[in-house]
Amino acid sequence: MQFTVESKAFAGALERVKPAVGGPHHALPICQSVHLSAAEGQQVVVVRATDLDIALEVAVPARIDAPGQAVTPYRTLLDTVKSQKGPLAVSVDANNLIIGSSKLLAQDAANYPPSPSADDDGSALVADSQVLG
Repeated sequence: MQFTVESKAFAGALERVKPAVGGPHHALPICQSVHLSAAEGQQVVVVRATDLDIALEVAVPARIDAPGQAVTPYRTLLDTVKSQKGPLAVSVDANNLIIGSSKLLAQDAANYPPSPSADDDGSALVADSQVLG
């Protein structure tokens, strides 16, 4: 996976999914991470978080150079993105999410839990135009 994204937009997307990031004592440590996906032919990176009770997804505009998926710790990613200015070149190698000179642990996206399914509990998916707009 390889993409370029504006740091401010990326940080905003990460802040929007924060309520769904699992806390430090969550039964599944991977829920303290976010799932990033970039699909071929799309012009967005999807940032997803779940604590197994709720899930939030935000699409952030980006230039996709290579499709893919990665899972990386939320807090480390947010701190790294906030410390940068302007466009960020993001790529993934075998075990790292690389942002400039920073290397963050990247886990296999196949291990990230699926979003909870919506049933008759009144849940709804809401698109956030502030992030896209």
